[in-house]
Amino acid sequence: MKSLQLANAEQNYNLLTLMRALDPRVPSNVEAIQIQFDVDGGGARLRIGNGDLSDTNFGVLLFASQAFTLEPGSGANALPLGDIFLRCDTASLYVSVTMKLI
Repeated sequence: MKSLQLANAEQNYNLLTLMRALDPRVPSNVEAIQIQFDVDGGGARLRIGNGDLSDTNFGVLLFASQAFTLEPGSGANALPLGDIFLRCDTASLYVSVTMKLI
């Protein structure tokens, strides 16, 4: 489990880069992941998407304390963390990440 701070508002953050800044041993691919948005986030919004993530182009929208889980499986279906980006409309909020390793 990791807790990641999104320091700047309206900036795209690569999930793998954030995770490896805390622990360089984090693998590139995982079997499953859950992302929970800051429980103290108030009305802030967290967007989850691909590399072209924006305020109008995203896959998932979370509000305070909401969580999103991806469980594609293992092997060829493993989830590449480098393909997941996060974007928050408020600075200095946290994201909690739980992973199931392959």
